[in-house]
Amino acid sequence: MRIFAFLGILFLIVSCQYDVVDDIKSFSESHIEVGFYTVIEENEDEVEEYGIFQIEDEIINIPENVHKEILKKYESGTNFEVFTEDIDEFVNTQFDIDAMMMIHDDQRNPNQVTEYHYLAVMVDMPLYQLPCSVDDINKSLFSVDQSDKSLEAFYSLQSRERLVLNGEVVQISLSNNYWKFSDILSKGRSELARMGYDVNDYSQVLFITPDVSPYAGAAYLGGKYAQIDKCQSRSVITHEFGHLLGLKHASKREGNLFQEYGDCSSTLGCRHVEFNGPHRYAMDWFKTNEVKTIKNSPRLTAKISPIDGENTSNNYKLIKIVSDAVNYDLFVSTRKKSLISNVLPNEFVDRISIHQMYKGDTKSILLATLGQNESYTDLSTRKTISIRSFLTNGDIEVMVSQR
Repeated sequence: MRIFAFLGILFLIVSCQYDVVDDIKSFSESHIEVGFYTVIEENEDEVEEYGIFQIEDEIINIPENVHKEILKKYESGTNFEVFTEDIDEFVNTQFDIDAMMMIHDDQRNPNQVTEYHYLAVMVDMPLYQLPCSVDDINKSLFSVDQSDKSLEAFYSLQSRERLVLNGEVVQISLSNNYWKFSDILSKGRSELARMGYDVNDYSQVLFITPDVSPYAGAAYLGGKYAQIDKCQSRSVITHEFGHLLGLKHASKREGNLFQEYGDCSSTLGCRHVEFNGPHRYAMDWFKTNEVKTIKNSPRLTAKISPIDGENTSNNYKLIKIVSDAVNYDLFVSTRKKSLISNVLPNEFVDRISIHQMYKGDTKSILLATLGQNESYTDLSTRKTISIRSFLTNGDIEVMVSQR
């Protein structure tokens, strides 16, 4: 087993850390290294090393245990796009291996309300000051107008008021200039303690910094701390908070090409729109009667409503396809433009989206979007998904059959 890498010009890419998710700010930053590699599984007898090629063909070894974990999730021949500041660090720490545990079906409680009290810390430095005012930050966080796409309005809508966010804003000044998340976290907590703030009093702490980092934001997956380095962008704030809740990226697989940010139907992907179906499912934001689970049926049809906005019909909102033969589930949903999803690409509107999510994981992978007379077959489960009919109220009748 070996991993070879091939360098090339990449377009939609991200660095995803073992513990911290870094979201790249600009795809043209000269200090960011770009790698393009392919997972190749070879004869066990030929195993000499595990590595990827870096720029200038330098081989950097990947630990054997990391390589084996990659092969558990990704088939031989899968292409990856890597966008990172330090390839050596990426190899050793940033492969997204640890899976956040999803809520199991027997533990679901769709009526449970969870409240988070967070602290937003505006950080100034000697050479860098925030381009945002306190009023700007307050509007980005607390505005109740859904068209503002504020943090609290966004998550109230996504969770259907089952997630209640409230927070406060504080300003601090650091004595030196920092851009690394670890430095900002350490110095920021010390300054907060000096000012009488105890971070243990808050469920999450967001450090809002003055555009100093090579990434737009970073967050501990399922953790407490995040850095927002682009305070004007509500999409960055809502994206990083999603990581704090335990959600990984909304990715896309197209043939052998895997794009970390590729799903533009989710704020955890490449657009500031409502969450996709599997991420809402992972967060337990569907009502019990809104999810249709299919396991052993050779042929079944189900009507689904768009997951954006409120459900005005009694149809399902999500189809979950389960198979004991594989370690992932398939999810089928449909979308529409809404107040928050007004920039949803047309490839998702009045069509069905098919996602994959590994059991126990929160990374969603977009496999296909389908229109009339189109179908998708999952070769491992032999399930074929297609549209049977479009209904006059905007809902779609979906057919799932066994090949």
